[in-house]
Amino acid sequence: MAVGAGRVSSLPVAEGGEAARAAGCGSCPGQGLSRGPWAGEKYVGQFYVDQRHGKGICYWPDGSKFTGALYLGHLEGYGTLEWKDGRKFQGLYKTDERFGPGIESYPDGCQDVGLWLRNHLIKLCTEVPGYFSLLDYPAHYRYIDDSSQKKYISVEEDPFLRDYKHLPFDDKDIFPEGVFAYSRNTDHLTLTRSFLEECDAWYFQNTPKLPEEDPWPVANVTPLLVRMQMHVYKHRRCQGEFTSDVNLILSGSRSTYGPPGPRELASEQLIQKAARGDYDGVYAVLRNGLAHPDIADKHGYTALAAAAVHSHNDVVNLLLDSGADVNKCSDEGLSALSMCFILFYPEESFKGNIAERRFHSYKWNEQSESSETVSVAEDIISDSRRQKRWETIQLLLRRGADPNAPWVPPHLLFFAVKAADAEAVKLLLERGARADVRLPPKLGGLTPLHIAASVPGEEGVRITRYLLHSAPDLNARAEDGNETYGPDKDRRIAHTPYHILSASEQELFQTRQSLLEHITAKLRERVILKEKEWDQEELRRSKKLGSAVPTRVSKKRGGSHRVEEVRLPFFKYCYQCGRSVSVQLSPCTRCHQVFTCSETCRKKSWNERHRQECLGLLEKSTGGAAQRASGAGCKKNVTGKKGENGREGKDERRGGRRSKVGIGGQEHHGKND
Repeated sequence: MAVGAGRVSSLPVAEGGEAARAAGCGSCPGQGLSRGPWAGEKYVGQFYVDQRHGKGICYWPDGSKFTGALYLGHLEGYGTLEWKDGRKFQGLYKTDERFGPGIESYPDGCQDVGLWLRNHLIKLCTEVPGYFSLLDYPAHYRYIDDSSQKKYISVEEDPFLRDYKHLPFDDKDIFPEGVFAYSRNTDHLTLTRSFLEECDAWYFQNTPKLPEEDPWPVANVTPLLVRMQMHVYKHRRCQGEFTSDVNLILSGSRSTYGPPGPRELASEQLIQKAARGDYDGVYAVLRNGLAHPDIADKHGYTALAAAAVHSHNDVVNLLLDSGADVNKCSDEGLSALSMCFILFYPEESFKGNIAERRFHSYKWNEQSESSETVSVAEDIISDSRRQKRWETIQLLLRRGADPNAPWVPPHLLFFAVKAADAEAVKLLLERGARADVRLPPKLGGLTPLHIAASVPGEEGVRITRYLLHSAPDLNARAEDGNETYGPDKDRRIAHTPYHILSASEQELFQTRQSLLEHITAKLRERVILKEKEWDQEELRRSKKLGSAVPTRVSKKRGGSHRVEEVRLPFFKYCYQCGRSVSVQLSPCTRCHQVFTCSETCRKKSWNERHRQECLGLLEKSTGGAAQRASGAGCKKNVTGKKGENGREGKDERRGGRRSKVGIGGQEHHGKND
């Protein structure tokens, strides 16, 4: 095993990387001819196991030079690449490619500054005018819980060892003993745990130890940028060798650098043209190759987001076809899809629900006086804009947008549920939206199902049905069990005469009454449909008894045999208000088919709907009884004797009088009501 420094080597650098292409300086920095083995490269620096490993300098025949760190023959770490024409790049590398903060300087003094991905800027240090920020929407900003939304790079688990800590096998299970005696090609051999540990120890052996530091917050939750910041964190001990302050670039500060270079200018133009919907301009910038389709400003506002929030669907398709990431998030944790949802669902579109009764004071069914003065033309424009935004949402979902990608709550599913938009809820669930998400603890930890079940109207029922098929835990509890909801105010509305209540309290009283009437109507409708599936005679008898069916005992040889008749489990609830708990339910004294909880509900249900139902049930019941009696009389006439005809006529007359009294009694009750 050879370990040394200061040696001169002509070993080739891996093809495809920037160091291998540095000799050919084309019109774009870092691009040129691919250099093959033994093409005249020269290296002076540190070695490990016959690999360029550590600090060193690489020279190429055309005068290009790289000074910095290498890892097993690849450019990795901070370094400076200089071209013969005066251009220079200083920044962070990974596997021969730019990956992280960097500065490219030009002979005229211009500089391209930002985060780099290969030969393109991926994030600027400047702000694009008109960028989308959640701070402009305070109704949605209150959902952010700063204490729970921050993600940090762990300091306790040193990322230097992260790669090989995940390898679940030992070296002896991979290579035969002495394999490095005849092959040291690390591009093709598996890098084992012990080998990587030795490489890291040698690579970082001379780096200074840092004092105790605070956890590093993750600036952007997009997976690519998370990996980039992890790479920056891994090499944080080597930042002293970088001529510029890395933290300035990471924080988006550019005041200390020269005028913007060609890549910065093209990147800013791409975002601005996308926001204007300039399809030809966006196409020209992308064709020029100076701007990455995923470029973002210092806030993480991408060209795709700029096109999406302005509903330029043709530009959205162009950027996605060019390689833009549909799920890339801003520094606030918003994707292009979530920005469109915030615009599509303003707070005014949310329906009131009792699940959030202590967090919001919605005004249901309220129409302001100014709304009557809005012209028809403005309504048409608003509807057209809303339709275009909905088409953009559908396009993003169709092109692979993940409803679960945004990091900032609320989850997109909450927007559609709170707005009672059943079509959007169905679409999100079909696209993989999670139904087990929650609001922050400060908002009660509610799930979409909690809110959907409390949304009034038919849409709330549809949304609840969709969520019941998707929610993994139907019994999930919110985090508001020990909270107080101001019972004094509720008791005032419930126990105060209507004319004494204020206008807002009267509106709340009417809304509650409408909601309860709607729920009761739906309950009554579903119960009637369900009871029609049962045996009507058994159901009628079970309701009339109102208790368990008495048992029937039959005697058998050697003892008695007990036989129980099972009573139908009918629904027992107030036919008018729907209540079934903490109330005394009384059956209708005529038909015994419905129950009411009070005299008020009994009279109201009789006047509104039950009068006709009750009379119809009685007529049906008496008609069936008369038919059975007639059948029995016919049988007696056929088989009876002559002397019995008088008795039969007498019974028939009695039956007729009994029937007349019954009908009269029914009419008497009707008059009393």
